[in-house]
Amino acid sequence: MMLICCIIYFGESKKLGDLVVLAVPYVAFDGILDTYKDELAGRITIDITNPVNFETFDCLVGF
Repeated sequence: MMLICCIIYFGESKKLGDLVVLAVPYVAFDGILDTYKDELAGRITIDITNPVNFETFDCLVGF
């Protein structure tokens, strides 16, 4: 099996590769999923989003 990967910025292109790495601010995560759910469907998605407040660097979720 061959995977196609490409680097794009959301809003730049609607054509995504087979593998998508989400590296977005935690507060933007839900909006990005809602906006791009059709484009992300059926793709391998790796989420490296960290729930961090960038003003205080405190964790935004409890563990």
